[in-house]
Amino acid sequence: MALGRGHTLGTPSLDHQHGLLDAGPDPQVRTAGAGARHVSGAVLVVVAYVVAAKLGLHLAFANKNVTAVWPPTGIAVAALLLLGVRVWPSIAVGALLANLANGAGLDTSMLITVGNTAAPVLAWFLIHRVARAQKRLERVPDVVKVLLLGGPLSMTVSAFLGTAALAATTTLPWSDYGSTWFTWWIGDAMGVVIVTPLILVAAARSWRSCRFHGWNGVEALAAAVCIVGTTAVVFSRSQDLIFLVLPLTTWAAVRFFQLGAATAVGVVSALSITATVGGHGPLVHGLSTTGSLITLQVFNGALALSTFMLAAAQVQHARARAALQADADDLAALLMSERRAALDDMTAVISHDLRTPLSTIANSHYLLREMIGDRLDEHAALALDVAERAQAQAAALTEQVLALRRPRNLVLAEIDLAHALVQAAETTPVPPGVVLRTDCAPIRVRVDPGQLRQILTNLISNGCEAMGGDGELHLFGRVDGETVIVGAADSGPGFAPDVADRAFEPFFSTKPSGTGLGLAIVQRLAEAHGGRVRLENRPAGGAVVSISLPRVLAGWRR
Repeated sequence: MALGRGHTLGTPSLDHQHGLLDAGPDPQVRTAGAGARHVSGAVLVVVAYVVAAKLGLHLAFANKNVTAVWPPTGIAVAALLLLGVRVWPSIAVGALLANLANGAGLDTSMLITVGNTAAPVLAWFLIHRVARAQKRLERVPDVVKVLLLGGPLSMTVSAFLGTAALAATTTLPWSDYGSTWFTWWIGDAMGVVIVTPLILVAAARSWRSCRFHGWNGVEALAAAVCIVGTTAVVFSRSQDLIFLVLPLTTWAAVRFFQLGAATAVGVVSALSITATVGGHGPLVHGLSTTGSLITLQVFNGALALSTFMLAAAQVQHARARAALQADADDLAALLMSERRAALDDMTAVISHDLRTPLSTIANSHYLLREMIGDRLDEHAALALDVAERAQAQAAALTEQVLALRRPRNLVLAEIDLAHALVQAAETTPVPPGVVLRTDCAPIRVRVDPGQLRQILTNLISNGCEAMGGDGELHLFGRVDGETVIVGAADSGPGFAPDVADRAFEPFFSTKPSGTGLGLAIVQRLAEAHGGRVRLENRPAGGAVVSISLPRVLAGWRR
């Protein structure tokens, strides 16, 4: 490619940095700091441009002025997109120094510098002002705009001016203008297509959104090893096996988004260019020098464009799924809110129209026993017992519904959680086939004792019903970092997926005799304490219902 070009490496926006400094008390200090950062950024652009030019000239393909890829153009376009058009003087200085260092005369270097500066500025104008593309490369249209407008289209300017400068000031014959222009243009364009995305991805700090711990880290390492190994083998042999690289770059883009795409494209491009320039690989056999250059850069350009488009599509897909899930959660919350509003209306009627008759029935039963209890025959006494039990069940259900509607105000007290668990286990009836045990060290918590007792009673009752009256139920309490965890684990069948999603819905039950209020009440009471309820299945079988209370509200100490 031609003799020189330039740009800056990805640093945070100076406008953003200045905005952060606005909170400082001294405007002069802010101005001096912003000025220092601008100068350091400009110097970094010049240095990066010159170093990249030296690297690019080592990849000279046909002569010292024609390289397989010209990295400075990619650096220049990325610098303009990240730091703004005000860094163009740094690009011009870097391009001039690079051309002079390559042995060009001052007049030739100055003419080439005009093209090396104008082309990246045109790329910035087309990408930023005309197409208004985002530089994070997280949308497919943005990828296409940045790579095509910034590369093949804008770099025609540098190729035209640079080749004209060589023909006018050196011994380059005008008859070679076309071939020289083409090699210059394709090298500049590939510099943008390959290098610019690498810098933009690095500046966006995309690695922060990738999780490389555990199996993800193993997968990332495996992908990197496969890409490097396969590319090295493919471009060390004369057989045309380039297609083997494509599934690996697809893997990187699909699983690790822009960071994976940038890494894969950078590795494959670097290895393929180095091998081809060195006379190795499938692209040097049976092809002319120009043919090898064209084939190599078409391959790298198509690989970069398709890989980054795939990564952007994956990001868009992930965001669409997240937005859809958020909408679904909002809709579910709205439906639950409407259901709770309807429940509040219903329980208001219950509290007014049902509790009074139930109280009257209970009083009537009491009076009957007091007045004629000793004169009742066996059948009448049995009937009265049944009526009393039915009234008690109806009264208990009414109280549960009222508790679900709006828990009474908390009356907080500091109690021993271990003692509360033991007391609940001793006072709550369980079937003969259920083994109930507790496991909790002495933990002081600040809760409403009555509501905690209701929570534990419901957990015990639900666990016994889930096990069918036969199994082992474990009440537990423990300190977990910033929270206190209290819950119950049973040996039943666990929660089915469709049941777990509806477990907290009032009146939803899979048990023939269940009211569907147990867990709904637990959730209401836990939320009243600032806690959360979690349902999960144990690997060995059974379900776990646990409640986490925030440390501040729980006020625990051991």
